[in-house]
Amino acid sequence: MNRDLLHITHVLECIARIGRYTADGRERFLAEDMVQDAVIRNLQILAESTQKISEKQKAAPRSGMANNRGIPQRAGAQLSRAGLRGGLVDCRE
Repeated sequence: MNRDLLHITHVLECIARIGRYTADGRERFLAEDMVQDAVIRNLQILAESTQKISEKQKAAPRSGMANNRGIPQRAGAQLSRAGLRGGLVDCRE
């Protein structure tokens, strides 16, 4: 399998998982540490996979990635606003 296709597949799988994990809404997400951990981990995998996609593929007009370089940073900012960033740091200590 083409490496870019493998990484794009990982991105799509992470998006699907995050969608499933958050389908019950914000309240459940905020109430359950395991759901938060699963979402955060999938965001990490997603970010890693997007960084491994070749520059040629990212620049392709149909890829839709040329304007999305800041996705991992924006995801981190959203976690921080939701009060979850500190939880991630605490887990690593």
